[in-house]
Amino acid sequence: MNVQASRMVLLGGHGSHVPTDFMFECKINKIKLVYLPPHSSHVLQHVSIFSLSTLHYRKEILSLTALEDVGPIKKQRFIDLHDSARRYALTPRNIQAGWPGAGLVPFNPQKVLASSQVQLSQPVPVTPRKRRRSNESILLRTP
Repeated sequence: MNVQASRMVLLGGHGSHVPTDFMFECKINKIKLVYLPPHSSHVLQHVSIFSLSTLHYRKEILSLTALEDVGPIKKQRFIDLHDSARRYALTPRNIQAGWPGAGLVPFNPQKVLASSQVQLSQPVPVTPRKRRRSNESILLRTP
């Protein structure tokens, strides 16, 4: 008996990230889609892995500047430093630590929703504009 295990993909909550043909393919292939709250994916990304990667990359840059008088980082040097930072951060231990830190396992959405970055991105209510009287000319209101 061939049983295909389900997989899970985390997606940003923005509608443009999820085309229907993609959703259909996922359903056929037993891939579960989990939609994150809008404006929260950047907070989740920086909980552990990406913050560790960024920290290591910055340390590499600082050590590089201590050794040489450097100008802008060239592409090859960037790739080498980025790869070193990625290897440092993307370890099984760090990846597993990121799930509870982000409130994904065990599921605790308040960890992300309570973030000041998410709360700042909430829409601000807008007072509706006054309706123009029908006899007002649009041309008179042109700046």
